[in-house]
Amino acid sequence: MSPLSLRHQWLLNLSRFYRTILLAALVSIVMLSGFIMKTRTEKELSYQQNRLSEFKALLSEYRELKTLVSSSIERSSKNRGLINSISSVIDITGLKGKMKSLKENPQKREMIIDNRAGMIEEAELEMEKINMNEFANLLYQIQRAGGLSITGLRIKRSFENPELFNLSLRISSFSGETVGGS
Repeated sequence: MSPLSLRHQWLLNLSRFYRTILLAALVSIVMLSGFIMKTRTEKELSYQQNRLSEFKALLSEYRELKTLVSSSIERSSKNRGLINSISSVIDITGLKGKMKSLKENPQKREMIIDNRAGMIEEAELEMEKINMNEFANLLYQIQRAGGLSITGLRIKRSFENPELFNLSLRISSFSGETVGGS
């Protein structure tokens, strides 16, 4: 007899009862390991599904925040456009040295003008010690700039020289879209 057959000989010598018990034990071990693997797999699947739902929630929140940030940047750049427009008018007139301050008004008003709905943005410009010619040139350049209008004006004579003026101008800009259609 070969050594291989001698090893398996003890299995053949076992009674039928013990072989049945041994087979049942092997089947039970295989079933138990399959059950354990199934339970672990279900737990892992549940964990991954929870992570996926959290990821989807984070992705949704990210998209909302991205939209918010984009609209905030857009509003900021539009408002900076008003400040930049006024600054370019000041540069053209050569009155930058006489500008005391240029401040944006954070409050914006919604309006409908000529079938266009939009926002009115305002800025406050203060100038010191300008003469009548410079004042006229400033008004002309604001009118020529387009999209800008003066909504408030305060003129005071300079204390040191009555021929010079101190100005405070409220300048507005309207940005909007056409409403309805005809």
